[in-house]
Amino acid sequence: MTYLELVAAVGSVPMDIACMYFNGRLTEREMKNVIGWKKAGLVECFYLQNRNDENNQIRK
Repeated sequence: MTYLELVAAVGSVPMDIACMYFNGRLTEREMKNVIGWKKAGLVECFYLQNRNDENNQIRK
């Protein structure tokens, strides 16, 4: 999933909350309470996917 696909899936306002999560200002639980469990699940999948991609690029 790309960043643009994530924005399309969750919307622009929840992405502001997601960015706070990405920057470490919110916990996963706080994010889920604000934007809902379904949208937060998409954000978490995106975060984990990209974290793993970055780790794989570093090893190469």
